[in-house]
Amino acid sequence: MALRSVAERGKKASTDAVTGLPNRRGMKRYAKTITAADLSTVGIILLDLDHLKQADDAYGHGAGNAVLVEAATGAP
Repeated sequence: MALRSVAERGKKASTDAVTGLPNRRGMKRYAKTITAADLSTVGIILLDLDHLKQADDAYGHGAGNAVLVEAATGAP
């Protein structure tokens, strides 16, 4: 049981709670596993959502989180 909770904590620490995508720690961990042979099949997309903070402040955190989830999943 202790090993499970350690694994769960590790996953939680490397995953964004809102989107379920890897956070900075998760991406660093993933990048360390990529070998030179993998480089032709690996793609990483980084998004910068302009004015998200202003929308979050104006419409609330729920709306800001919904924008993040839509951007992360590609949902319309």
